Amino acid sequence: MRIRFALLAIFAGLILGFTSISASAQNPTSASSPSPEQLKKQADAQKKAADAKQKWVKAQEKVKSKQADLDKAKQEEEKAQKAADQAQADRDKLKQDSSTSSDAIKKEANAQKKAADAKEKWAKAQQKTAQAQKALDQAQQEEAKAKSEAEKAQAASSALK
Repeated sequence: MRIRFALLAIFAGLILGFTSISASAQNPTSASSPSPEQLKKQADAQKKAADAKQKWVKAQEKVKSKQADLDKAKQEEEKAQKAADQAQADRDKLKQDSSTSSDAIKKEANAQKKAADAKEKWAKAQQKTAQAQKALDQAQQEEAKAKSEAEKAQAASSALK
């Protein structure tokens, strides 16, 4: 929803910019007609502003994608944690039986292996979550920078009007 609003604001800004250019182009007899050099500066500034806004939108999309990656990683981590907890509980239950039969020892060894594998998978999921969080943080920083640049470019463009 936030991205839609931002896109709408960007396009509205572009439309307002274009309508002001077309309005001044329709009224060439005004007392203070801008020189061709001034028009070129305005056009360049508007182009820079539009490019900066596009960068910002792409940065916002990247943040959204990284957030989805993080959410997925957190779900996988939670699932792995539950599996590790269940495997450990199964192992502990078998350990309590204190049977010394060959079959009981095999079952306990299998449960111990499953618990170890589940814990390893959980550790990997935690690493993946941490990496996804780091990527999201980076994307958010880039988005903030792109937003700042877009605002500066828009201000520079507006100053030339």
